[in-house]
Amino acid sequence: MKTNIAAKNDRHILFPINKKDWTIAGLIFLLFFGIYFGLATQLVQNTPIAIYDDVLFEIDTARAIIDMTIFSGYHYRTEVHPIYVLMINPIGEAIGRIIPSNEMTAVFINVFFGAAGTTLAYLVSRLAGTQVSTSVLFTSIFGFSTSQLFLSIIPDTASLAVCTLLITYGLFKISLQTRRVPDWIWIIAGILTLGVTTTNFAQTVLCYAVLQLKDIDKPRPGLNLWRILRYTLLVLLIVIPLSLIQKAIYPSATLFFLPRVYFDELGYASASILSAPLEIIPVILKSFFADTIIAPEPTILEIVGRDIPAITFTHATTYFPIGYAGLAIWVVMLAASLYQLIKKKRFLLFELGLIASMGFNLILHSFYGIGEKNKIELFLYTGNLTFIVLMLWSRAFYRINNKMIRFAALTSLAAAAGINNILILQGIIRLLSS
Repeated sequence: MKTNIAAKNDRHILFPINKKDWTIAGLIFLLFFGIYFGLATQLVQNTPIAIYDDVLFEIDTARAIIDMTIFSGYHYRTEVHPIYVLMINPIGEAIGRIIPSNEMTAVFINVFFGAAGTTLAYLVSRLAGTQVSTSVLFTSIFGFSTSQLFLSIIPDTASLAVCTLLITYGLFKISLQTRRVPDWIWIIAGILTLGVTTTNFAQTVLCYAVLQLKDIDKPRPGLNLWRILRYTLLVLLIVIPLSLIQKAIYPSATLFFLPRVYFDELGYASASILSAPLEIIPVILKSFFADTIIAPEPTILEIVGRDIPAITFTHATTYFPIGYAGLAIWVVMLAASLYQLIKKKRFLLFELGLIASMGFNLILHSFYGIGEKNKIELFLYTGNLTFIVLMLWSRAFYRINNKMIRFAALTSLAAAAGINNILILQGIIRLLSS
């Protein structure tokens, strides 16, 4: 009898999500799938973005639709998305037999992963110990944030990348609560993050590395370093053959482990931050800590030889009235959270893992994403950071004791983000459809 009780308690430790949480998660998925699908349908059917790349925030929409849905397409960007085509194209081909349009097939896939990412945000929030009602509000802010909303409706690799990162964060939290999570589960998480986006694998490795600090009372740096190196090599030794299989099935695919691939990527990089830090740093902070939550009125860029303009948030500084209100609420809440963090003066390992992941992305995108065509475009990378920013903020903000203030602030921010960002999106649709 005692053995059965112990086994039941172990299962609860490993999977501390109850039936109520699964029900709420299901409702969140259905709600956001409906919202994202309706908006994505408007965008794709009323504008020509499906046939152009680099229109919305330099996202390769046309290329992503091909990767998702066309077996014989030109799948060249597997150099930075190592096995994305192998993971998604067979699904797209199958769904395409039901949905006749390649564009709508891609919309369905992208929206599915967008809604799944928002649902995973709720589950990870619950794993982090946040109350149900607060987790629902937190998820609403995440789901209506500029980054999650836009990246869920613009066909691209980002919506699946967000899902794989959220799986990493959830696994990280469960692993910190118990040492019973086997390494093979971490290997699967690594395959997913690396398989979709090469640089995102660094976040999984960092979380796995921080996990080794749990045994800090028994310092064995050599053994811990070997575990991290072994883990990294095992994931690579699985993904490399998978990329070769992908190459055999899709001959146009590029092998991500070839050195020349990374020389080609240097065109997207720049060391401008070293010569002009006062110009670059504000753009980085604005992109990852403001634009990712509340959208400004976008800047319109005319493209020579193309009828359709490009859209960017990079140097946009004006907002709708509801956007100014939302931004003000967000800045005040962010400042209050920063104050709480300073007061605390120490971080839990879960927070340390998220901070390490955030630091990696900020350093990476201080150089990468600001070089192509002599302009900076970072919004397409915000999916790699939005959840981290919100989770770190929320864990500090929830230490404010006044529940009424917390509820009012969270509700107001969720409403402002949702209304403002949908209005901005509708404006973009009207512009591009004309």
